[in-house]
Amino acid sequence: NTDVYCVLPADRVATLSPLLRLWTGTFLRTAQRGKGRQRINFICDETGSSLGKMDELMAALTVGRSAGVRLQLYYQDLGQLKKCWPDGGDQTLLANTTQIFFGVNDQQTAEYVSNRLGDATIIVTSGGKSGSDAVQTSYNGSTSTTRTHGWSENWQQQARRLLKPEEVTALDPRTAITFTP
Repeated sequence: NTDVYCVLPADRVATLSPLLRLWTGTFLRTAQRGKGRQRINFICDETGSSLGKMDELMAALTVGRSAGVRLQLYYQDLGQLKKCWPDGGDQTLLANTTQIFFGVNDQQTAEYVSNRLGDATIIVTSGGKSGSDAVQTSYNGSTSTTRTHGWSENWQQQARRLLKPEEVTALDPRTAITFTP
């Protein structure tokens, strides 16, 4: 058993990412030749900025599972994901993976999470009160008082997002929303 860690200093990602791409592609191709004899877990943090678009990642997603390859890919937002997986590849990736969102702070990702969570049915109550007082005095000195009061209450069911986009961005950064296939 071997553990391999490829870590680039943040200030060198731009210049050394081609080397990281070469190593990662080589490791992925080698792992897929293993025919599933071992499980190999690839954890790729900052995938969008350090690896970018890689055909080897797509191949590992489609045929790597049978070879024991598992991928954990971390992207900053959906825009970065779309850039690395163009032509609908982002949707293929999202449809076949567990997605974990936390610390969302951009509108596009917040809308995606909100839409994906869907709607809930809530009960909305409305109503009101009304009233009137009338005093009537006649010439013979008698007085009569009339009072009328009324109220009404109505309710109806409405659809509401489980979390609106602004509520998604307001979540504590340590709160994660997870979607599993």
